[in-house]
Amino acid sequence: MITFGKKITFRPIAFGLVLGLFTGSIFSAFNTIVGVIIGLIFFSIVTLGYYGANLELNFSYWQVKDNQIQYYDLTTYSKRVKTIFLMRATKMASIPIDKVQGFGLVGFSRKYQDIGWGIPVSAYQAIESPVLLRIKNPKYMIVKMKNGEKIMLDLTRDFEYNSEDAQAKLDKVIALFNNSHTK
Repeated sequence: MITFGKKITFRPIAFGLVLGLFTGSIFSAFNTIVGVIIGLIFFSIVTLGYYGANLELNFSYWQVKDNQIQYYDLTTYSKRVKTIFLMRATKMASIPIDKVQGFGLVGFSRKYQDIGWGIPVSAYQAIESPVLLRIKNPKYMIVKMKNGEKIMLDLTRDFEYNSEDAQAKLDKVIALFNNSHTK
C-alpha cells in the first residue's frame, strides 16, 4: 500500500469543543444561557466554518492499494462536514487503476517558497501553516479517468515533510499507472 497525506482525525471536533467550552465557560460565569450560546457559536465557527472550508488542506489522505486509488471525496462543503462528524464511517472513493486514462503533475517545476517560519509558534500559525504551505507550494496529481472525469490528489504535505520519501512513493504510483497501460 502506498499512502499520501494525513488521515482525517478528531482534531476538527476536538479543537472546536475546546474553544467552545473555553469561551462558553467564560461567558457562563455571567449568564449560563449566554455562555452555552457563545460556546456553540465558537464550536460552529471552528468546526463548520474553518474546518468545513479547509478540510482538504489539512487532511488530504489517499492511497493506492490492490490496483485501486482510494481517496476521500471532499469536493463539496456538505461532504467535508459529513466527513468531520462521521470520519471513520465515511467510505473512501475507489478507482481501479485500469480506468485511468492518464495523469499530470502540478507544482513540480516551481522552486520551494519558504512561508516564513520553520516551526509554528502560535495557535494561529499552527492552524494556518497547512494552508500557507499549499498556497505557496502546491503539488498534486491530476488523474484523468477514461470517462473524462478528473480527480485531484494532493501531494503537498508529503513533499513538505519528506520530499525524498514522497518522490519514491510517487515514482511507485507512476510505475503502476505505466504498467497498467502496457498490459
